[in-house]
Amino acid sequence: MPKILDALKAWLMWGVEQQSNYTLKRKILLTNMVAIAALFGWAFYVALFIAFGVSNLNAAIYAVLPFYLMMALVPWLNRLGKYDFARLVSLSATITSVLIPIWIFFGNAFNSHFYFLLLAAAPIVLFTLRQWLLSLAIFLACVALFFLVQTGFFAVQPAIREIEKSTLDLIGNTFIFFAALNFLIFAWFIDKTTSENEQNLGKQAVTDVLTGIPNRRFFDLAFSQEIAKAKRLDTQLILAVIDIDHFKQINDVYGHDAGDEVLQQFADLLLVSTRAGNVIARIGGEEFAVLFPGITVDAAIEAAERIRNAAESTTFNYAGQALKITISLGLSQVRVDIEQTFKAADSALYLAKQGGRNRVVIGLEALQS
Repeated sequence: MPKILDALKAWLMWGVEQQSNYTLKRKILLTNMVAIAALFGWAFYVALFIAFGVSNLNAAIYAVLPFYLMMALVPWLNRLGKYDFARLVSLSATITSVLIPIWIFFGNAFNSHFYFLLLAAAPIVLFTLRQWLLSLAIFLACVALFFLVQTGFFAVQPAIREIEKSTLDLIGNTFIFFAALNFLIFAWFIDKTTSENEQNLGKQAVTDVLTGIPNRRFFDLAFSQEIAKAKRLDTQLILAVIDIDHFKQINDVYGHDAGDEVLQQFADLLLVSTRAGNVIARIGGEEFAVLFPGITVDAAIEAAERIRNAAESTTFNYAGQALKITISLGLSQVRVDIEQTFKAADSALYLAKQGGRNRVVIGLEALQS
């Protein structure tokens, strides 16, 4: 069973991962969901006929089978990047597969036209705003079809008249129930994916794409908060700016992929080498930053030395090759102005590099304080 669920989840994600736009990601995912839900709906048809012994209506199943085969291709079309075509195939095949049984076989007997309410909502969430005319046309067509079947009379096949009325009512009410259930699941899924997309967008805005740790934007926001906190509690706040020594040589000798790998591995090392409450970030290129709140100058130097030693003693790996790096750190006591604090830490970092690299240097004003 877990393998089946994993396969189903993988199928749902076809076409989603290669798309960078989150809005389109959601719409592709929903299109795949509509197609898969339709396939389950067809299986439900078959299960009902078997359960109630309506074997003489096999023609209904066979008549709609081609349209469900079309829906099975929808995730594959999304995987190929044919997103608009996949949405049109999904909706047209779903609508047609509902229409055929209603008009030819079932008439008004099973209330299956309630699925048109679900189909009316589908184009609004599946198509983009630039396709609003198409969405509106499909929406109005589905609403019109619902009221047409709801208020009109469509004769059923004689085979259906032979089924007991209680059985017909049970099947009809079951269709209404499942139409409503599908609609609720669909609405829940839309809300869930929209919420997840918003969270992803928010996280993406403050996360460094390469290393997965916070970026400069997040760091500046956290910096402001920590300054206010330090003032309120009358505690010290130390900034450390970190630079990987001779990083350009890694790119030149081993290639930029190796450089990216080193940055990722160093970010991981920084995560385990700092303590809870420390704020870390990649602030650009091979440069990182750490905030040490509520800490003395001596304790900040000790923490910085711990990070330096961890980097020096760690073997970084790229494509089976062992790479060794060192880092230089410039520390500064935080001032009221963030920009001035960074300048002071950068000056200390410059002295660390001038002094031979692989060392920690702290600004004079911090030592004097």
